[in-house]
Amino acid sequence: MLRQKIQHEIRSSLTRSSFTEDDFDIDFSPLSTSYNGAKQVALITFKHEQGYFFLIKENIKYRTEKINSTTTGGRDLALVAGRLESKTVETREEKELESKYDCIVSPGHEQAEETWSIISLCNIQQEIRNWLNSLKEELAFSGDFSTGEHDKKQSVKDVLAIHLKAYIDDKNGRFNESEVNDISKKMMELFEAIQKTQSLLNDELKELKNIVTSINENLSLYKKGTWYETTLNRLSQWSSGVSSVEKLINALAQNWRASDLDCVVRTNMNFVVNRCPT
Repeated sequence: MLRQKIQHEIRSSLTRSSFTEDDFDIDFSPLSTSYNGAKQVALITFKHEQGYFFLIKENIKYRTEKINSTTTGGRDLALVAGRLESKTVETREEKELESKYDCIVSPGHEQAEETWSIISLCNIQQEIRNWLNSLKEELAFSGDFSTGEHDKKQSVKDVLAIHLKAYIDDKNGRFNESEVNDISKKMMELFEAIQKTQSLLNDELKELKNIVTSINENLSLYKKGTWYETTLNRLSQWSSGVSSVEKLINALAQNWRASDLDCVVRTNMNFVVNRCPT
């Protein structure tokens, strides 16, 4: 079992961070506990979300170095002090301690799980601080993939699909000049309608204009099916970073409502696509 001093240092590292000791389950198990055949000495597990841990296990590794030495009296001849003498070159291996412990951590610096090898536990506090920094980043970043964000993106994609799909009569075909002009005009009208809602920040509006310009340029470059899919994905991805998504969806729906047979019905804060009755 680890010395009390080292146990205290590990607990202190957790407390002197963005977390507290109470955020973790800490197990200073006896050496008899094994992890894949190796002796486990400590396991720290984050309580609030699964899959995040810091495991310390014994794993003594040596670095082997080959060293050449020369002695006289062998078969080879060498010129020594003006005389020819025989020499022998011998190679021997020397072992040097490379590491004594492996820290198996999740998350790591770059990978979801990494192994950090250390020669002693004297600097274990720094290793734990590195892990806690990665953990904090991972917890903060995970919110980008929330269900709410996905729903917002899907809502925008559904509304756009209603109004653009009519132009995709042949996925492998190309837009003619009339279609390019018509769609380009509609996309710019869409941008102007969103601009009038005054629901976007200046940076959001600037980014949207650049995207619309790029989308219009792609009309004469891509096949219809490719343009349709990439346009939906690009605009829905952009919308995930917009604060006023509801106003954005309303602007999308109202801008083209008069010219299409489809509409968007809003139910309990969710946007569901239905076909309007004839």
